[in-house]
Amino acid sequence: MTKKDFIIVGIILILGGLLLVSRYFFRRDDGVFAQITCLFGVTTFSLDDDLIFTLPSNENIVFEIRDGQIAFLESDCPDKVCVHVGFLRRVGQMAVCLPNNTVLAILGEDADSAGIDLFVKNR
Repeated sequence: MTKKDFIIVGIILILGGLLLVSRYFFRRDDGVFAQITCLFGVTTFSLDDDLIFTLPSNENIVFEIRDGQIAFLESDCPDKVCVHVGFLRRVGQMAVCLPNNTVLAILGEDADSAGIDLFVKNR
């Protein structure tokens, strides 16, 4: 093999690696939806439309759906950990606002694909 052959093989390997990495970080699973669980019930949302909203049961929390992702946009909790989590996009990702008893989770059509074993409901 000549020096040119090594360069061509190296370029092909680098491009292939970049393609694999980009598919991992920017993939979008079909059938993915957001589920918000709070003391007042469970609500599901499609991630297809961009939207900023609050839940009627708790207007102190603002959510944003953008580009197939969802996040806590604002919350009245003191530490704002839920807001700092940022946008969720992959099945199994979760963010929790403990003071407001609110859980935001990304799920797939098959609930087992999320890797969630148990939801605990506070009575």
